Amino acid sequence: MMGMRYDPKRLTGFSQRELATGFERVSNPHDWKGSIRAEIAVVDRERTRAAVNWFTGTVAEFTPVPDHADRLMVRAAGYRMGPSGDGYLTAWSGRSEQSPV
Repeated sequence: MMGMRYDPKRLTGFSQRELATGFERVSNPHDWKGSIRAEIAVVDRERTRAAVNWFTGTVAEFTPVPDHADRLMVRAAGYRMGPSGDGYLTAWSGRSEQSPV
């Protein structure tokens, strides 16, 4: 299908820039592949959900922040432990990261 453009908005409902912005707000700036644990505004839930899935292949879980009705805690395994990450494959195979292939 030559000439067909790849369009994240068609797949997620958000543009690449919106996804990147959402992911930058929750990912670790020193280790983007690491697990995710961050606090977000409730209004950012859907963009964050899509961004985490888009960049890590994992599912974000949201829980209310006590005493802050407008805030959510978001957690996800992150890219490394997701289906594309090396940590996931190591855990799935039962080998330690130090063991030979």
